[in-house]
Amino acid sequence: MPAYKLHAYLTKKLMKQGVISAFSNLKLKKYRWLDETQFHPEPNLPFFIQKDSFEHFYKKFLCLQLRENTMETLILGSSHGLYGYRADDSRNEVNACIASQDLYSSYEFYKKYAHAPRLKNVVLFYSVFSPGFITELTTEKGFSDLHRFFFGIPYRFSFDDEKRELFRNLSLLVAEEREALKDYSYTGNCEYTFFMPPETGAESRVSSHLKNNRRNNNQTEYVKKLAETVREKNHNLLIVIPPVRSDYAKLLPPFEELFPDLLRLKDDVRIVSFLNDGDFSDDDFGDTDHLNKTGAEKLTEKIRNHLS
Repeated sequence: MPAYKLHAYLTKKLMKQGVISAFSNLKLKKYRWLDETQFHPEPNLPFFIQKDSFEHFYKKFLCLQLRENTMETLILGSSHGLYGYRADDSRNEVNACIASQDLYSSYEFYKKYAHAPRLKNVVLFYSVFSPGFITELTTEKGFSDLHRFFFGIPYRFSFDDEKRELFRNLSLLVAEEREALKDYSYTGNCEYTFFMPPETGAESRVSSHLKNNRRNNNQTEYVKKLAETVREKNHNLLIVIPPVRSDYAKLLPPFEELFPDLLRLKDDVRIVSFLNDGDFSDDDFGDTDHLNKTGAEKLTEKIRNHLS
């Protein structure tokens, strides 16, 4: 789809959703990139979106637009799923995982594409931090803006009125950023160009993840809702707990303590844990909790075996 047509399509969609007014007299403000990493619609506004994040969401949007009618397996989840699954074009797989995608967003993502005519399998990555993680309430809340803009996923703690200027500028940006249109072979897979730096050790990562794990806000309710909707659509759902590096694993409490809410759903959903899978070595990881490409290929085959 040409960029100008995509721009028109997104604008029309946002007007229909009430995000952009067709009769607004406000002049579109030219976006600008700062240091090639940050997008500021207006210097004084209290939000920013990183350029690579925008392009990542843009490519996911185009990928799903292209493959919606042919995909048979949809992978959902955070960066652990992005780094952990190698979607294969010949198998009609799409990796829709995005960094910091919380369970709510994964559920809403599925609802958006549940009508895909050939969809059979849904794989949801569920990590140590998933039980209490809410993207919109973190420093990565810009991802919620991009989920809303590209995929129409509703806010839970913000309002569209607060974001009108951002959405106008993002709509303009879509028309001018053409690079993401070039890769028609893209299935949503990670490029493995970034890992956490070595100084970010296991203790720091585990501490941060357990903080979200122990929040009393029951985000696992969206797994239950997902399971119910998947059942209605007669799709297969597999919940995957990904592997972690040995130094990370040693710092974790017992499995039952980590995932009590999820385990309460074990009679309703298929859960497979690779948390302590001995087939993975530290050489399969790019950092404490993200697989490298070799590790991802190994995990992908294991997941496919559970789906077959």
